[in-house]
Amino acid sequence: PSFAPIFYPIDNVKDFLHATYDDYAALGLARLKKEKSALISKRLEQYQNHLNALVEEEELFVQAAYAQHIGHILLANISKIKGYETTLELKDFDGTPIQIIPPPGYRDGASMAEYFFKKGKKTKQKGLGQFRERQNLEEKIHYLQLFLHTIQEASSPDEVLLLFPPKRARTKVKAKTIDGIEEFWADGVKISLGKSERGNIELLKNSRARDIWFHLKDRPSAHVIVTTDKQELPRHILEAAAKLCVDFSVFEKGTYLVDYTPRREVRVQEGANVLYSKYHTLTIDKR
Repeated sequence: PSFAPIFYPIDNVKDFLHATYDDYAALGLARLKKEKSALISKRLEQYQNHLNALVEEEELFVQAAYAQHIGHILLANISKIKGYETTLELKDFDGTPIQIIPPPGYRDGASMAEYFFKKGKKTKQKGLGQFRERQNLEEKIHYLQLFLHTIQEASSPDEVLLLFPPKRARTKVKAKTIDGIEEFWADGVKISLGKSERGNIELLKNSRARDIWFHLKDRPSAHVIVTTDKQELPRHILEAAAKLCVDFSVFEKGTYLVDYTPRREVRVQEGANVLYSKYHTLTIDKR
């Protein structure tokens, strides 16, 4: 077929090639962000659905208190219970009439009261368990929201890929993992991050004296530990750890100061609250 070449006026070939490459890289970064964001969004949706399905623990505590109260009323009126009634017409402690449906299979007041006491105790335990589960889910949701925000704010594929380290080969001895701690890898160096207060506590407890600890200056944040065998860490590893500390602590754009020091300089006060000395500071710009 006939071919008519089209001529593009290019004033500066070098600038043209750079611009073409930047466009190509931007498309690749956008695809990578979309792919990884979808993975995190799916997990986030699962946790959110689980949280929405939970019954309010306050309601369970009210049910538990009511069951305990019924048990006390039954004991106070034990002589009035005949054992064959389908509905008990009794009075509350303030004189208010109250109807109680006997549980199936229970004929005497003592066993009925014991049933309601056990039911109240079991319901209260369920409420306490659900309270802890709600806290756990809320911590996971907050962490994944920070994770998703970090992906969307990434300016290069390397920043995104740092958040998704390649899977290591399976070994016969399964490594122990802690739910509250996330591990990242930068040039073969392990960077561990506390996803919650419980994770921060575990991180402080399990780190070694020579490891390097990171924390936002003068404000609450995730704790970060870089595992090191006394070698001098290159600056880009320190900056990567400091940036992770910022990304998984705050949503807002701005300039943040991150202190870092060997773990041996960090003294745990209570929980994840610490005091430290002999530290250095890095500036991380999220603008």
